[in-house]
Amino acid sequence: MPEGVPKFDWQFIQSRAKEVLSYLLEYFKNPIIGIRQLPDWDWPTTLIVQGILSSLCGMLSGIMAQSFTEALVGFLFFPISTIAAHFIVTGFFYYTFLFFYKTQTLFRQLYLLILLANLPFIVLTVLSPLLRPITLVGLAATGVLLLVGLVDNFQLPRRSIGRFLLVLYAIYAVMWTSSTLNLTKKESSFRDLATPESLDILEKEMRDK
Repeated sequence: MPEGVPKFDWQFIQSRAKEVLSYLLEYFKNPIIGIRQLPDWDWPTTLIVQGILSSLCGMLSGIMAQSFTEALVGFLFFPISTIAAHFIVTGFFYYTFLFFYKTQTLFRQLYLLILLANLPFIVLTVLSPLLRPITLVGLAATGVLLLVGLVDNFQLPRRSIGRFLLVLYAIYAVMWTSSTLNLTKKESSFRDLATPESLDILEKEMRDK
């Protein structure tokens, strides 16, 4: 191999993969303990893990919706949107803690914490085509894990952070409810237009013309 070309350390990759898998298995057994003991993952490891999990959940969500197109789009593009959203959310929390709590956190560690806390939300998103409110359940679980992780890993005040996260959850819940009601109305209107009675009326109008 020419000089200057990086070599892949397969032993390191295999070791890291086993380490990641072992941590995730323990995390899903007990997320509270897992969020209190953050792993020391570098950026490539963190983004690869997030990308793989997001791809799988995006694809499964499309399958649950019985749509091949949604499954393919979810597999390809859900990781991109998820990673972008996590960087934005991490930046929001980073500067909130810096200016309002006078606490400077390590951005990578904060990003990893938000990623791990968000896993219940991402996983339960798979079932959202069948049961939409489960999204709020997943977000509530994420909020609890965030509270535990922020307090234990960054020594932030529990009561103040709890209120802060509760306000964020309430805002999201209101926005989600409004969006879901509008979507339900549109779907109901579409079904009404597609009833046999409406088709008969449309056919009569076409004949009259």
